[in-house]
Amino acid sequence: WLKDGEMSGLDFILSYRFKQHQWQLGAKQPVSLRIKSFSNLFEMQNISADLQGTYPYSERQPLTLSNVGVDMLNGHISLSALRLPQHDAAVLKLDKVDLSALFTALKPKQFAMSGRVDGELPLFLNHPKWLVQNGWIANAGTLTLRLDKDMADA
Repeated sequence: WLKDGEMSGLDFILSYRFKQHQWQLGAKQPVSLRIKSFSNLFEMQNISADLQGTYPYSERQPLTLSNVGVDMLNGHISLSALRLPQHDAAVLKLDKVDLSALFTALKPKQFAMSGRVDGELPLFLNHPKWLVQNGWIANAGTLTLRLDKDMADA
């Protein structure tokens, strides 16, 4: 399903401390990951993520993932700060993501879409009932849905 991939422009900074059976990640500065380009199922550029806090995490010593973003599918996808343990949603934001690029990569047989979408999906990683609540996705212009004959006739 996944083809051979390639990554370039990797910049990884890891400062840590291990004390009393706990990892303090980002002891001097946040753990930082930057990747200029990553090629696999999709082409991705300008990948970023920062991590800071304690593992295992607790209320007193949380772990926070921040500055998460990637340019892909001819748009941008980002995630607001995710604090663990989680109390507030981390919002996955879609900005002008190209559905044609997505469907071309996935190669579904019964339907295809083209056009761009924006959206905000509030993520709740530990909620017992849902992963996303009260999110939205909207077209950022004209959308086209194409169905194959068998699906359209069903």
